[in-house]
Amino acid sequence: MGGQTAAQLQRRLDTEEFNDVFSDDVPDDTRNSLLRAQRDGDVGAEDIGSVSKRYKQLDDAEADQLDGLIQRQGKDGMEFAAELDGDTLSDLLSCGSRTVGGAAVYATSAGAGVSQSSGCTLDTDFLDAVADVNSKADNFDAQAFARRYNKLEGDNERRFRELAKNDDYGESWMRAVESPNIETDDIRTAESRVDEIERNGHEPIEFNTATELNSGKHPPHKPGSIVIDAEVESEDQFVRIYENNPSGEPRDEYLDGGFVMRRDDLIERNNPSEVLNDWALLPEWQEYNYVSRLSISDEFAKQNDIRVRISTVRRQVSDESDVVRSGGAKQYILRTNLEDSYDGVTWQRVNDLESYLNNN
Repeated sequence: MGGQTAAQLQRRLDTEEFNDVFSDDVPDDTRNSLLRAQRDGDVGAEDIGSVSKRYKQLDDAEADQLDGLIQRQGKDGMEFAAELDGDTLSDLLSCGSRTVGGAAVYATSAGAGVSQSSGCTLDTDFLDAVADVNSKADNFDAQAFARRYNKLEGDNERRFRELAKNDDYGESWMRAVESPNIETDDIRTAESRVDEIERNGHEPIEFNTATELNSGKHPPHKPGSIVIDAEVESEDQFVRIYENNPSGEPRDEYLDGGFVMRRDDLIERNNPSEVLNDWALLPEWQEYNYVSRLSISDEFAKQNDIRVRISTVRRQVSDESDVVRSGGAKQYILRTNLEDSYDGVTWQRVNDLESYLNNN
């Protein structure tokens, strides 16, 4: 690369940063890519200095992985690496914990790109996807994203990568997990819920945070949690807690509605008080004394666009009394109106809540 480019860079960096760029730790081809990007205005001098410094902080295998990322992704790879501190980047590129296969086994899932440099098999499709989102998403916190990923192990780590690489919802997953107040446990919970969604024959379509979605006086989602939107693609059943008035009319006015739950989640509770507390159901809303069941046929699910939102229930405080409900249960919010009159949709009264819990 020409002396003019080097001279321009030297004016923008201190001596140590400049020497890092031209140290033996930085491969010649990569250095030329860095200088070319700086000359063309694609990245700033500070990023060039930061990336060059990272090479000195990595072992040989990790440096090879960084070199591959930059060669594949160009300025996007440079910017991503520059935004991570040395320890976080080292963990991200570590051959010991970030391998797709074992040290001597290079099999991967279908279509996965890998790097086998220095006996290490990294999921390069994942690294490339993150660098791409980091380059185009406003206010993406690459450091927070990488740190949270680095804390995961085993199946949680593998699942994280799969979600990030998905062409349809991968970007929304990455934006959700890097958001403020999201912790590693929140990520594990979201992954577990995705597994459940797929076991039931459905498909996740988007991830958000509770902060992005909560609004109004009694927002439904627990702060600092990940909210999942999914499409119901096969037959399914949900239950609902509502106020039944056997002595008055209409008896089943609230039998159907948007807030539902899984039967297995409901019968884990020992009594109605636990149900009211865990789903944060306030007395001024309804009496919540009965259980109804929603059934969706396979044909109806396949022929219609049925959306459901899965989240953790937020703590609620009554406006009319001193009642406080803790929340914390898993809730489903129907995003599609499902009327009992639809062929393939059935809402049915089941039993009073106490009897339902005692008999199941």
